[in-house]
Amino acid sequence: MGNENGDGEVKKWPRLVENPSGRGQEPEKSTFRAFGFAIQAGDIRTAGGHLSALRDLSEEEGLSAAKFFEERMKVDPATIGKDMQIRGAIAEGRTNNAMEALIECFGLDGLRSIVAIQAFGRLL
Repeated sequence: MGNENGDGEVKKWPRLVENPSGRGQEPEKSTFRAFGFAIQAGDIRTAGGHLSALRDLSEEEGLSAAKFFEERMKVDPATIGKDMQIRGAIAEGRTNNAMEALIECFGLDGLRSIVAIQAFGRLL
Protein backbone atom coordinates (compact mmCIF):
# COMPACT_ATOMS: atom_id res chain seq x y z
CA MET A 1 0.00 0.00 0.00
CA GLY A 2 0.97 3.64 -0.33
CA ASN A 3 1.56 4.06 3.41
CA GLU A 4 4.43 1.59 3.63
CA ASN A 5 8.07 1.81 2.62
CA GLY A 6 9.85 -0.95 0.70
CA ASP A 7 10.49 -2.89 3.93
CA GLY A 8 6.76 -3.03 4.79
CA GLU A 9 7.20 -0.55 7.66
CA VAL A 10 4.51 2.07 8.17
CA LYS A 11 5.70 5.62 7.45
CA LYS A 12 5.75 8.08 10.32
CA TRP A 13 3.78 11.30 10.14
CA PRO A 14 4.68 13.99 9.31
CA ARG A 15 6.84 12.92 6.44
CA LEU A 16 10.12 14.69 5.86
CA VAL A 17 10.63 16.36 2.49
CA GLU A 18 13.59 18.18 0.99
CA ASN A 19 13.85 21.79 2.13
CA PRO A 20 13.35 24.14 -0.88
CA SER A 21 16.68 25.80 -0.03
CA GLY A 22 18.41 22.43 -0.53
CA ARG A 23 19.62 22.40 3.08
CA GLY A 24 18.31 19.14 4.46
CA GLN A 25 14.77 18.08 5.19
CA GLU A 26 11.74 19.57 6.91
CA PRO A 27 8.29 18.27 7.86
CA GLU A 28 5.87 18.21 4.93
CA LYS A 29 3.41 21.09 5.13
CA SER A 30 -0.25 20.15 5.39
CA THR A 31 -2.48 21.66 2.73
CA PHE A 32 -5.73 20.56 1.17
CA ARG A 33 -3.83 20.09 -2.07
CA ALA A 34 -1.37 17.75 -0.31
CA PHE A 35 -4.35 15.86 1.14
CA GLY A 36 -5.81 15.46 -2.36
CA PHE A 37 -2.53 14.23 -3.82
CA ALA A 38 -2.16 11.69 -0.99
CA ILE A 39 -5.70 10.40 -1.62
CA GLN A 40 -4.99 10.10 -5.36
CA ALA A 41 -1.78 8.20 -4.62
CA GLY A 42 -3.60 5.82 -2.28
CA ASP A 43 -1.46 7.01 0.65
CA ILE A 44 -4.25 7.12 3.23
CA ARG A 45 -1.91 7.42 6.22
CA THR A 46 -0.38 10.62 4.79
CA ALA A 47 -3.84 11.92 3.84
CA GLY A 48 -4.96 11.26 7.41
CA GLY A 49 -1.93 13.13 8.72
CA HIS A 50 -2.85 16.14 6.62
CA LEU A 51 -6.43 16.03 7.90
CA SER A 52 -5.17 15.77 11.47
CA ALA A 53 -3.19 18.96 11.03
CA LEU A 54 -5.77 20.85 8.98
CA ARG A 55 -8.87 19.95 10.96
CA ASP A 56 -7.35 19.75 14.46
CA LEU A 57 -8.04 16.01 14.79
CA SER A 58 -6.08 13.28 16.51
CA GLU A 59 -3.98 11.13 14.18
CA GLU A 60 -6.47 8.30 14.64
CA GLU A 61 -9.43 10.57 13.77
CA GLY A 62 -7.56 11.97 10.77
CA LEU A 63 -6.82 8.48 9.47
CA SER A 64 -10.42 7.40 10.01
CA ALA A 65 -11.69 10.50 8.19
CA ALA A 66 -9.28 9.92 5.28
CA LYS A 67 -10.44 6.30 4.95
CA PHE A 68 -14.07 7.45 5.05
CA PHE A 69 -13.33 10.05 2.33
CA GLU A 70 -11.60 7.49 0.14
CA GLU A 71 -14.57 5.11 0.39
CA ARG A 72 -17.07 7.92 -0.33
CA MET A 73 -15.08 8.90 -3.43
CA LYS A 74 -15.44 5.36 -4.77
CA VAL A 75 -19.22 5.49 -4.35
CA ASP A 76 -19.79 9.16 -5.16
CA PRO A 77 -17.07 11.04 -7.10
CA ALA A 78 -19.00 14.28 -6.40
CA THR A 79 -17.65 14.00 -2.83
CA ILE A 80 -14.62 16.06 -3.88
CA GLY A 81 -16.93 18.92 -4.88
CA LYS A 82 -18.73 18.75 -1.56
CA ASP A 83 -15.40 18.89 0.26
CA MET A 84 -14.41 21.97 -1.72
CA GLN A 85 -17.63 23.71 -0.63
CA ILE A 86 -16.76 23.45 3.07
CA ARG A 87 -14.39 26.42 2.96
CA GLY A 88 -17.01 28.67 1.35
CA ALA A 89 -19.69 27.56 3.79
CA ILE A 90 -17.46 28.37 6.76
CA ALA A 91 -16.35 31.70 5.30
CA GLU A 92 -19.98 32.69 4.71
CA GLY A 93 -21.09 31.58 8.17
CA ARG A 94 -23.19 28.66 6.88
CA THR A 95 -22.13 26.37 9.71
CA ASN A 96 -24.95 23.85 9.16
CA ASN A 97 -23.92 23.40 5.53
CA ALA A 98 -20.30 22.89 6.59
CA MET A 99 -21.33 20.34 9.23
CA GLU A 100 -23.43 18.41 6.69
CA ALA A 101 -20.49 18.30 4.27
CA LEU A 102 -18.10 17.15 7.01
CA ILE A 103 -20.48 14.30 7.83
CA GLU A 104 -20.94 13.34 4.16
CA CYS A 105 -17.28 13.63 3.16
CA PHE A 106 -15.38 12.60 6.27
CA GLY A 107 -17.82 10.98 8.69
CA LEU A 108 -17.13 13.79 11.17
CA ASP A 109 -20.18 14.53 13.26
CA GLY A 110 -21.05 16.14 16.57
CA LEU A 111 -18.15 17.63 18.48
CA ARG A 112 -15.60 16.42 15.92
CA SER A 113 -17.28 18.48 13.20
CA ILE A 114 -17.40 21.57 15.42
CA VAL A 115 -13.68 21.23 16.22
CA ALA A 116 -12.93 20.78 12.50
CA ILE A 117 -14.95 23.90 11.60
CA GLN A 118 -13.13 25.95 14.24
CA ALA A 119 -9.75 24.72 12.97
CA PHE A 120 -10.75 25.48 9.39
CA GLY A 121 -11.92 28.96 10.41
CA ARG A 122 -8.42 29.70 11.76
CA LEU A 123 -6.99 28.88 8.31
CA LEU A 124 -9.20 31.39 6.48
